[in-house]
Amino acid sequence: MKIDIFKPFFLKVENTPLYEAWMSIGKDIKFYSGGMSAKYKNTIDMLIFLYPKLLYFAIYNSILSFVKRNPDYLIVDTDVEALCASVVKFVLRRNTKIILLCFIFTKRSTKAVRAVRKYYYKFILSRCHRVICHSKYEVRFFSRYFGIDKGFFYYVPYALHVVSPKDNHLDFPPPYIVSAGRSNRDYKTLATAAENLPYKFIIICDGLNIPNCPANVEIVSGCYGKDYIDILRGAELVVIPLVDQGISAGQMVLLQAMALGKAVVITKVKANVDYLCHNKTAYTVRARDVDELRMAIVKLMENNKLRGKISKQGNMYYSENHTFEKYVKNIALIFESSNERAFL
Repeated sequence: MKIDIFKPFFLKVENTPLYEAWMSIGKDIKFYSGGMSAKYKNTIDMLIFLYPKLLYFAIYNSILSFVKRNPDYLIVDTDVEALCASVVKFVLRRNTKIILLCFIFTKRSTKAVRAVRKYYYKFILSRCHRVICHSKYEVRFFSRYFGIDKGFFYYVPYALHVVSPKDNHLDFPPPYIVSAGRSNRDYKTLATAAENLPYKFIIICDGLNIPNCPANVEIVSGCYGKDYIDILRGAELVVIPLVDQGISAGQMVLLQAMALGKAVVITKVKANVDYLCHNKTAYTVRARDVDELRMAIVKLMENNKLRGKISKQGNMYYSENHTFEKYVKNIALIFESSNERAFL
């Protein structure tokens, strides 16, 4: 069995934990990396700078893949890659099955825009063999919204690999709390909850502006890679405030914090319940509840024993369920026809 995998945002996949995990399943696998940056300031930047590169990457490598290898499966990360690959597949008359990873769809408020987006994504989905989602709620919602059989969507828990510096004795500022990420964040509620608390808060998010931001809240922009991990690693507590829009959000920061052994306070929403066990792997709060969020922060900051317990159990949960090895084995079930409904 031949499997080709597009990774446009990887400079080099070989000799990475993701590469090793895929190589371990015993298939004929080839990666196509693009070295593109997924960082953009706004939608206009994304359309002007990211999409043209992504289109070229997808078209060029689809031709390369289908002509030279004609794989049984092609795994892609974005709808743009799926669209381009499906066109090339049609032109070259190939039978390759396309699998779309990390499918996230947000409904827009404008009726016309919502209708156009629905039909566009329904067309993309019709070109795919299977689509991977990172929450069970999304599997149910997408099957209803797009009118597609539930067996088409797969729930596979999100996974990542965190490289923690070997030097664990770095000097950090006085004890602080970290929050990070941009998608579906509710930093207004966090800032209100943080006001007048005796702790320093660091929010890592590009382009964020909080009116009347409390003095104990610092917003950091342009912080990525090792710099970001260093700040996260030095935190006493990680807080992830979310609004509930029914789409995957916050899992990356949640798992990064767990991998680094950090206790997490997080808003419980429909799309993250598969990752949470209150007061065990994380401490959950309701959406937009300032008082509950404030009390949770104080409780964990003042209770070292509870914070340590959640840190330990969260780290154990990550190691058992969200490594690349586990992620790849879950996806590999799609390749076995007898197991095609294993994760519904």
